[in-house]
Formats: sequence, C-alpha cells, structure tokens
Amino acid sequence: MKKNIIIAAIAAASALLLSVSCQKESLPELQNGINGGANTFTATIEQSLTKTTLTDGVKVNWTSADKISINGKTYTATPKDDATKASFTAEDGEATAVGGKFKAIYPSTLYVTDHFELPGTQTYSAGGFNAPMYAESTTQVLTFKNICAVLAIKVTKEDIATLKSIKVKSDKKLNGTISVYSTSYGYYATISTGGTEEVVLSLSDAISLTSDGTTFYIAIPAEQKYSYLKIYLSEDGTLYKRAMITKKAAGLGIIKCNKIYNIDYQTNAVQLYANGPYWSTMNIGATTPTDYGWYFSWGNTTGYLGTDGSYSFTPGNYKDTNGYKLKNSIPVNAEYDAAYANWGAAWKMPTGGEFGQFTALKDNTTNVYSTGVKGKTFTGKNSYSDITLFFPAAGYRTATNLMVAGSDGYYWSGSLRKYPGAYAYQAFHLYFIPGGNAVFTGEDYYTDCFYGYPVRPVSD
Repeated sequence: MKKNIIIAAIAAASALLLSVSCQKESLPELQNGINGGANTFTATIEQSLTKTTLTDGVKVNWTSADKISINGKTYTATPKDDATKASFTAEDGEATAVGGKFKAIYPSTLYVTDHFELPGTQTYSAGGFNAPMYAESTTQVLTFKNICAVLAIKVTKEDIATLKSIKVKSDKKLNGTISVYSTSYGYYATISTGGTEEVVLSLSDAISLTSDGTTFYIAIPAEQKYSYLKIYLSEDGTLYKRAMITKKAAGLGIIKCNKIYNIDYQTNAVQLYANGPYWSTMNIGATTPTDYGWYFSWGNTTGYLGTDGSYSFTPGNYKDTNGYKLKNSIPVNAEYDAAYANWGAAWKMPTGGEFGQFTALKDNTTNVYSTGVKGKTFTGKNSYSDITLFFPAAGYRTATNLMVAGSDGYYWSGSLRKYPGAYAYQAFHLYFIPGGNAVFTGEDYYTDCFYGYPVRPVSD
C-alpha cells in the first residue's frame, strides 16, 4: 500500500555526506583578461544530496557533457579518474574575476544574459538529473554545492501507464530569477523576481511505467514555507488529468535546502473536462472513495460521522454556529470552508447554482448509478473518457438520524442561495437518486443550511 500523501523529508544519509578531498591542487596560472582571465578551472562536487549522474543512488559524478557558467562564460567538463572532480575548459571566452571572485553555476543554462534563472521547464535525464549547483572562489578551484531542495517523485503504472511530463504547482514561486545566499552549510537560492508558481519536468520521449515505478527528480527553491504541493501527471505533455495534492491543513512548513523529499505519488484528484477543477476522489473524513466520510452543516468546519450521534443537526443548534453568521458564499470566506479547514489551502468546497462547478460536472460528463456500492459514477467525455469519479450515496443527517444513506446522494456546495425566501439560510447542493442518469444541480436545488451533508472538495 502506498504511503500517505503528505511528503516526508529524509535526512541526508551518512553515505551521502562524503568529505571533500583536502589534497592541494596544482593551479594553472591566470591567463589574459583585464582582471585576470582563466582558461581552465578545477571543480569538485561536494558529496551532499546534489546529483548530476546517480551512481548506485549515492555518489555524484561529473560527465563529459556537463557545462558550467563562470562569470557569464561557458566551460565544458573533462572528468578526471575521480569523477567527482573535473577540469573545465573555456568554451566561449575566458572568465575574468569580478570583485576578486569567480562565481559559477551548474548547469550553465541557468545563466541568462546577466543573471541566474531557475527555468520553468526541467529536462528528465534517465538515471539522474541536473540539480542546480553553485560555487564561488577567489582561485581556479571551485567546490560546487546544491542550492535547491529536491522532490523525488515515484510514479507507477497504477497511477498512469505512460508518462510524458510532470507538473508541480505550489503557493510559492518555483521558477524565475534567483538570488544565491551563503549560509553556514553552503548556499541556497530563492526566487527574487519574475517567474510563476509551477515547474514542469519534461521527458523527451514518453516512457511506459511498471508496477515497481520510476523515480523522477525535480529541483525547487528551498528555505521557504510551502502551504501545499500539487503534482500532476500527463500522458502527452498537454493534458494533466491526474493529480496528487497534499492534504495538510497546517501547511508543509519550510522546505530545506540540501534535502531530498521522497514522494510516493498517489492520485487523489482528477480532472474530468478541459479547464475544469480537480475533484477529490473521496469525501472529507473518508478513507476510501466508497466511504461516506463526515457530515457538515453548511458553513461549519467540524464534521461528524453518520451514526455517532455526537451532534444534532437542528435549526436551533445551527444558530449557535459560525455558519449561521455567514452572509456570503464560502469561496470568499476560507475560514468557513470545510475543505480548506480540514485539508489545507489547496482545497475548497465546489461552487453551486446554475453556473457552478456541480452543474458543470453534470453537463460535461456522463453518469451511471452503481448497483454494487450505491452511488453515482461520473465519466469524462472524449479525451477524458478514461477518467471516472465516484460519489457514494451517503444520504444526509437531520437531528441525530442518518437519512436515505445507500440510496440518495446529497453534497454541499460552498454557495448560498441569493434569495432564500422564507428561510434565512439556504445553500445549493448536488443531489442524485437511484436509477438512470438523474443528477440535480443548478438554481432549483438548494436546502436549509442546518442539515448535515458530506463535502467533496475541489482544487485548481
């Protein structure tokens, strides 16, 4: 069974923290250039968690294809017998010291015009990856250290049969112009200007996955607090129909530099039509897609099991809750959103009403009522026909009683009805009954907010 979807950082194993040789290097004399040009540098990789080529998953080696940029000039590697060390020779002119220093970055493509830049697209390399490294020195001896954190994402054929690209999104910038800072343990990079909150790992050719899985590495900026990570898979590099989205209400905390974060990918959200939201594959409080999960009165973030009797869903009790005080739909009041409160900032309750997400789900899919585990299965159309989403017939709670569970389905939206009529508080919902393709949403399906309905979250 796969691990929970909250990522866990693994500490650097002692085998990875190999000491750098103290042997004195024979330095070539400075050649040409106003500030002292240099044609050849010697570069060592500090044996931390940075990897260019993976050897037995531990040792870090230079290859002859590696290029670095030193003060804006490109240098090409000639690995030595100890492949953690290499000579780099000028390719497009010699670097000159600026302010007495040579500042080098790997790979060389991270140097753009006059600054360093973390790209929005990283390229997959079988057996390794080009994690960003940085070095600076007053001599022609460079010691490279990694400047990012690394996501190690393991994907199996149970998640996707063929993979062409992986996209990662978060609430923090994942690409753009970087500034490199020095610390007691080395360096780290942060996004200083520009960029977006996503990065794509692109495979030149799609690969077929196995049950054992393949691990893919993506570098992201470190030393900043992430609220969530969203990881999407694509078969063709265009459509991202499957996603793994973290469910941690408190956020992920600070992602540290010089660490690998192991992620066993597990699809927990799917997109059923173009530009649609990603629907969670299960209800809040559920442990499987067929579980009913918890029941909530509208606008409240504490859920209750269907049969525990610990809360009575009555109009009188509802008046004492925060939801009763809310006068607007939940999307503009995240603290009242059961999805946001329980699963974190990546999630929210779906919108309701005539133009809401429940109506779009009904209009852009086909559906069938299940006769085994009772509920409604929605299936995407055309390019999305391989994607399904199941809503169990969880019924609802009124007072302490569980009503029509195993027959009908009721699910809250986050949208209040604009004109509640004789009732002070009513909200839109999804509703289905046994048989056929009957699914009810839109302007005509709303109910009193004190009832206990399940919640099916969405993400973007």
